[in-house]
Amino acid sequence: MHDVIVDEGGLAIDATSRFAALRDAPDLVVGPLAEGEYYEARYFIHYRLRNGKVARIEAARTAPMTGPHQLSDEERAALAR
Repeated sequence: MHDVIVDEGGLAIDATSRFAALRDAPDLVVGPLAEGEYYEARYFIHYRLRNGKVARIEAARTAPMTGPHQLSDEERAALAR
């Protein structure tokens, strides 16, 4: 996460999201991935709250998606747990 803003109406988050393949994903909507590869993109995500619960989620990509990249051995091990 790069930044978080919270108030009574919700949460606003600026974050980098990673879409990693635990197995081959040739039909992934953002593009094909082989096991151990990932795409990454920066997003602005807004969670609107109603009565203290998430009522709506809106997201917008704020930078182009990059990848595919290779997961490190440590990242692969963490995902395997």
